[in-house]
Amino acid sequence: VTEIVGVGQMRDFEFVASEPGDWALHCHMAHHTMGPMGHGVPNPTGVDQSGVEAEIRKLLPGYMAMGRDGMSEHAEHVAMGMSGPANTLPMMSGQGPFGNIEMGGMFTVLKVRDDLAPGDYRDPGWYRYPKDRQARRVSTDPGFGQPHRRDPGFSLELPRVDDAQAAVPMDHGRHHMNSGE
Repeated sequence: VTEIVGVGQMRDFEFVASEPGDWALHCHMAHHTMGPMGHGVPNPTGVDQSGVEAEIRKLLPGYMAMGRDGMSEHAEHVAMGMSGPANTLPMMSGQGPFGNIEMGGMFTVLKVRDDLAPGDYRDPGWYRYPKDRQARRVSTDPGFGQPHRRDPGFSLELPRVDDAQAAVPMDHGRHHMNSGE
């Protein structure tokens, strides 16, 4: 469930703790107003950055790639003693049952258990999922299953859009201007 609460707004939510598990409450939108999540920075997730970091460091001393497979790799960098960007709070803090907790500093884990008494606020530890309820990799073959997940002959042909119909790109250039300008 997603509930949008804008910066500076308040909402009342009712959470019925009827399903055991570890539930993440993630407050994210306000972070977009901070520097590290700028709109003009390319996202290298999934890109092999071998050799690129050293080249960028020649131009920007101290540059460190945030991770090939997501930001959780940055927690490992910090654990090795590397510093994070100046004037930012740690976002990759905490280890969960499946590895690093991404955005660990920006959400709360609400732990619901059947065997906790009312008023018992001790940490019950990580939820032990029943084996039949835990996600697992079935195959690494992209053609696995029926119907096949990926057709080797598939191609997506998009309709042509003439210049008059082309979408106008978003202009972020006026974000910092006063409303009177």
